[in-house]
Amino acid sequence: MYQVFCDNKLIIDSRIDELAVVNPIVDVGANIAGSFTFTFPSVHPFINEINRLTSVVRVERDDEIIFQGFCSSDSFDIFGSRKITCEGDLSYLNDSI
Repeated sequence: MYQVFCDNKLIIDSRIDELAVVNPIVDVGANIAGSFTFTFPSVHPFINEINRLTSVVRVERDDEIIFQGFCSSDSFDIFGSRKITCEGDLSYLNDSI
């Protein structure tokens, strides 16, 4: 079971069809910032909940945090779907200088 929270609000849940997303990919590892990419379908109820560079996104698997970061980019396609790319917490260090 996977869940995604945006500013502590549940926006994606693998058990609920209404909160499903397209092609979610989490890339994590030791000593890397990591990334999380997914696409909101145009009918998703929380398509506009994530704000670029300000919202904190957290991915949990069975109540264990596997990714935490912020939305670094987003784009809409011709069908109204929104592709989101998030960078991990270590990316904050790149922006601090």
